[in-house]
Amino acid sequence: TIDALGGNINAYTSFDHTCYYVEIASGHLAKTIDVIGSMIRYPEFPEERFRSEREVILRERELGMDNPEHRLFETFNSQLYQQHPVRFPIIGLKPMIASVTREMMVRYYTRRYTPGRTFWVITGDFQPEQAFDEVRKRQSYYAE
Repeated sequence: TIDALGGNINAYTSFDHTCYYVEIASGHLAKTIDVIGSMIRYPEFPEERFRSEREVILRERELGMDNPEHRLFETFNSQLYQQHPVRFPIIGLKPMIASVTREMMVRYYTRRYTPGRTFWVITGDFQPEQAFDEVRKRQSYYAE
């Protein structure tokens, strides 16, 4: 939907957050909020797509191992944070990634990606009240 509207949708994960973001013309604000809200609150996770994405993540992990700066950063974190979760790479370790099933991922997602942990940051060529109104209209996305 975002692509069809001429926009770009992507995501990234950091040590303390996951960010889904869209770059699109401001005239598509309402539809964009619908898409992101629905995607985050009611994900489908088809089995075939899950397996495909897991393979992408495994390849990304391998690519990271070819980058000396990346390896140095991981080694530094593993030595400095011997008890803290930051000691593990954000993307995960290869055996862990390979062993994750769709069911495991759905349980994790359901437990961690909850409305109370979700924040909207919306910028663009529109009045702030317009964005607030559009998000408020979709409060079912955020109900616990």
